[in-house]
Amino acid sequence: MQQLNTLFFLLCSGLVLGQAPTDAPAAPTRPAETVISLYSDAYDDTVVDTYRTDWSVGTLTETEIAGNNVLAYDGLGYVGIEMTGDNAHDLTAAGITTLHYDYWSPNVNSFRFKLVDWGSDGFDPQGNNTESEVGRGLPQGEWVGVDLPLGLFNGMNYTDINQIVISTVPNEGGTVYLDNIYFYSGGATIGATPLDLPVTFEEEDVTYGLSDFAGAVSEVVIDPTDATNHVAQTIKTAGAETYAGTTVTLDKGGSPNDPGFATAIPFTADATTISVRVWSPAAGTPVRLKVENSTDPTVSVETEVTTEVAMTWDTLVFDFATEATGTAALSLGATYNKLTIFFDFGTQPAEAATYYWDDVYFGGASTGGGGGGGGASVPMVAAPTPTYPSDSVLSLFSEAYDDVTVDTWRTDWSAASYSEIMVDGNAVKAYGNLDFVGIETVGENALDLSGYDYLHIDYWSSDLDTFRIKLVDFGMDGFDNGTDTEYEIPFEITKGEWVGLDVPMSDFLGMKLTDINQIILSALPTAGGTLYIDNFYFFKGATTAVREAVIGTLGAFPNPVGERVTLSAPSRMKSLQLYDATGRLVSEFRPGSERFDLPMGGLRAGLYVAVANTAEGRLTVRLRKN
Repeated sequence: MQQLNTLFFLLCSGLVLGQAPTDAPAAPTRPAETVISLYSDAYDDTVVDTYRTDWSVGTLTETEIAGNNVLAYDGLGYVGIEMTGDNAHDLTAAGITTLHYDYWSPNVNSFRFKLVDWGSDGFDPQGNNTESEVGRGLPQGEWVGVDLPLGLFNGMNYTDINQIVISTVPNEGGTVYLDNIYFYSGGATIGATPLDLPVTFEEEDVTYGLSDFAGAVSEVVIDPTDATNHVAQTIKTAGAETYAGTTVTLDKGGSPNDPGFATAIPFTADATTISVRVWSPAAGTPVRLKVENSTDPTVSVETEVTTEVAMTWDTLVFDFATEATGTAALSLGATYNKLTIFFDFGTQPAEAATYYWDDVYFGGASTGGGGGGGGASVPMVAAPTPTYPSDSVLSLFSEAYDDVTVDTWRTDWSAASYSEIMVDGNAVKAYGNLDFVGIETVGENALDLSGYDYLHIDYWSSDLDTFRIKLVDFGMDGFDNGTDTEYEIPFEITKGEWVGLDVPMSDFLGMKLTDINQIILSALPTAGGTLYIDNFYFFKGATTAVREAVIGTLGAFPNPVGERVTLSAPSRMKSLQLYDATGRLVSEFRPGSERFDLPMGGLRAGLYVAVANTAEGRLTVRLRKN
């Protein structure tokens, strides 16, 4: 480590020895060739002009703790660290991805780190200067290693880094020890895909930021009940505040800096719910969910649900139309684009408790699967694209055709939540907690289906056993005037894959088909699951057979997977497809046997799905690539 010039320091007479760390932080282990070090015993440090500029607020000394040199700041409001002229750093040319520092404080609630780039023309003029600050709420009284991807620093150039400014909350009252301040390459980067709903913790190109406060400590981990699934783990620490929580966002220091979701949560009068899969150590635990405007935290609404089971996964559905006592009501005209979860809300625990959560879906749409549900809870791939000639089709909902006008996809007398979501870039209707839902085409939008031969619908569900389709014809004189006809057909659901149904119109017995005003979908178990639908249309002419159902699960060993995985089926696999988490076909094989060694060594880490076609049907398995 370079020897610090004492001219740059003031004696730190205010440091209280009883509040100093007694141990050193963990020694860095990153290869020296990937590191630009500002201060660390583990590396050769670059030249730093000063670790405390003369315009700083706070005193500084270098102290030795457990044989390790450490920077100690006291009375810290803000302090500038400067590397000017030839000592400035071009982080772009060096391929730097991440900033690291080790931190210890007895009394600081929030610590902020600002980078300043002078734009290669000095501090003044400032037209080329860029700067950005990232804050973290960090625990007190222990060494914490912090890694900040450079992508967290918004709007920055990185070719002429001349200043680092550190600051604290509370201001001018903090004591902070710092060590191992360095930049490095090869670390985590901000994902190319923006953070948005649904939050599954599975998308490789999404950065799932978890910003904790008031005593919550969260991270993304492997599901303890399913090694192929990622979930969020939140520990509410002993003595945490009653309102300790975790915000799903890129951590940039709290509102208004944290950006939240890329798009606003699409609340409507008919769609006011969000569901979360939760594992709680105890039943009867209040879990609160809050949504807010990322630029204005005064615009928010909160609602609360109590867990009903312990030590098992369950789906909690939060209805923001019913706000928690003392919080603002949902405003459909407001923008809500950030979400926070609070476990055991209202309680300051004497002992730490660990919670797991997963699959945050708008519309109450996550009711199984990832997070211990034994399979995907939502479709991972889009439904097949229809190929019927458009001149033979009357479409209600399909991106393959021009749709007719539908008055509503959820009547106000329905018993289900409703949302439209994107699956693999394709729009899909999602009905959560489905008992029954009415779809209406009334007045001039009524359907004359007398010339059509079949009703087609693609459906997907992981948790329903049966769903039913009912057609209602008003008889050209409005509802309930004695001429209405209706008929309902039930279907046994094949779970966990898209199934296309072609239902002969002649199966709707005794029906008039010239004035169809209502279509009613219902399900069993009542209000027990979610139905996804796509490609809902009527067509003329011959039909194709309903696609094969998935009949079971492929054997897979080992799983998680390294270089390859051995797949096994009860009969010969005629073909085998491998899909990634976005539903993109990655590879395809013709095994011709009951066992096949699937190569995965060249693939990125993440979730994949293998689908095998056999004489008995199709089999699938989820694979986790390390």
